[in-house]
Amino acid sequence: MWQDPGSVVLPFDPRQVWADWAPDLRTRILTCGHFLPEERPDEVTAAIRDLLAR
Repeated sequence: MWQDPGSVVLPFDPRQVWADWAPDLRTRILTCGHFLPEERPDEVTAAIRDLLAR
């Protein structure tokens, strides 16, 4: 889970970076700033609950 960089082009692909460590990778991009838990607490909490329910 990371913030949407908008028009900024990232120098790397976050999915590719994490895919090496997490073969069952699920990602989510949120429209917000750098502090995801503070800016989008409902989405972050839901994602953590979903992960723990598995």
